Amino acid sequence: MTSRTKRTDRLDKNYIINGGFDFYQRKLSIYTTSVPSYPTADRWAGNGPYTDLTGNHGSRRQEDAPVQMPSLRYSNQFRYTSNGSGSVCNLNQRVESIFARDLAGQDVSLGFWIKNTDMQNIQIKFYTADVIDVFGASTVILDTTIAADQSGDWTFMSLEDIALPVDVARGLEVAISFNTPTASAVEQSIYVTGIKLNIGKFAQDFSYSGRDWVEELSLCQRYFEKTYDLDVEVGTVTDWGRITLLKHDGLNELYQHFDYKVIKATPTVIVTVYSPTSGNANQGSDGTAMSATNPGMSGSNLYMNRATNGPTTYVHVTAESEI
Repeated sequence: MTSRTKRTDRLDKNYIINGGFDFYQRKLSIYTTSVPSYPTADRWAGNGPYTDLTGNHGSRRQEDAPVQMPSLRYSNQFRYTSNGSGSVCNLNQRVESIFARDLAGQDVSLGFWIKNTDMQNIQIKFYTADVIDVFGASTVILDTTIAADQSGDWTFMSLEDIALPVDVARGLEVAISFNTPTASAVEQSIYVTGIKLNIGKFAQDFSYSGRDWVEELSLCQRYFEKTYDLDVEVGTVTDWGRITLLKHDGLNELYQHFDYKVIKATPTVIVTVYSPTSGNANQGSDGTAMSATNPGMSGSNLYMNRATNGPTTYVHVTAESEI
């Protein structure tokens, strides 16, 4: 179904986080042969394996959104050129069990906006985690393909009245794949925004559904946060937001406790420090190697041991807890 349907059910909550692509804490754009699991937009993984003729991947935030939806400002743009074997631009989001349990045994609908002139079709898959919030082993519960609009205008697409099993309470993964032609020598773009997963038999117009901008950011920070300013990419050389590591009684060791802004999603938290002066990972501002110790769900210790006594040093910090 490709026409918007006004909400008729009793619930309005959007179970997708950052569906309007407002938050890109790690990087605002990427164009590289090596793509990390979460390359750009918060909470969205799997942006590949689309490539151009040189084997690069492109994904970035654009200030381009459907005029029909004034609540939307941004979209995610995939840039690609099919190299003869076709390209697939993927967006995957894992819905944590504390949220997914609301969906167990419910009928749900998925809606989103796209803009493209080249896409062949859109494949949508839903998975349930076999173990609570562990998606290394998961079960496919939905696998369907819908025709893609190629008008070049913003178009609303939806998949409605999806019956979910009670197993969804262990965690749900939503995977959207945009499939492109098998051969094209011209760079193309796919734009996507306004992704919403709601309870009910009809796909609703996009909204953050009662969550304001700060609350949406806090949900993103449950899985990833940083000391840099919001739109400053990780590894940037900047003093703004840095943390001071204090000397202790003239010793060569420096300590500081880093309290997260938001309690993290899992007990296993990856905490990384960066030098504000060089941008290098695992270094303080004076170039001395340092690391985080004993990271927990609410904070972590930062530690440095220098060969000689030296000045106070500074660091930036990221904390990641993706499920």
